[in-house]
Amino acid sequence: MTTFIDRQGRLFGKVSVVDILILVLLVALVLFAFVRFSKPAAAVTVETKLTMEKQRDPTVNQFEVGLPVYDEGGALLGHVEKVEAVRTPLDVFTADGQPVPGAVSQVYWDLSIWVKGKGHDSGSAISVGGIVLNVGMSLQVHGPGFDVRTQVQQVRTVAED
Repeated sequence: MTTFIDRQGRLFGKVSVVDILILVLLVALVLFAFVRFSKPAAAVTVETKLTMEKQRDPTVNQFEVGLPVYDEGGALLGHVEKVEAVRTPLDVFTADGQPVPGAVSQVYWDLSIWVKGKGHDSGSAISVGGIVLNVGMSLQVHGPGFDVRTQVQQVRTVAED
C-alpha cells in the first residue's frame, strides 16, 4: 500500500507537491488579475440610427414612434424614437447627358429610424441586446409588422431623460 506523500515529496508517488502548489498559485494569480483589472461595462442609454434604402410604401408605413425593434435573434434593441422617410433619388439624365436635378422615385423611399434602448459601454465598444454595434454593419431587425435588413449609420450614448 502506497503512502499519501512518499519520500521524494510526491503525491501518491506521481506528482510533486511543490508543482501542485506552484500551479495553484499561478491559477490564483490569473484569477486575481482578471477580477482586479476587468471592469464591468457601464449601463447606458444608446441611440442607434438605422437606414434602409429603396423601401416601398407598405414597409415605410409600418414604422411608428414607440414600436419595439428586435434583432434577428430576438434581443430588444430599443424603441423607435424618430422616423424619417425621403423619396429615393434617381440618376436621370437629359438627352444631352445633363443630370435632371430633383429626380426622385415615385415607388421607393430611403428610410432612417432612430432607436433608443438600454445597452452597455465598455469604453471600447457599445452593445445593445448583447450585440456590439458598429457603424456600417448590416443588421436584420424586426418588430410589429416589419422585418427588414438595415445598416447602422450611427451609435452613440445619450443622457437619461
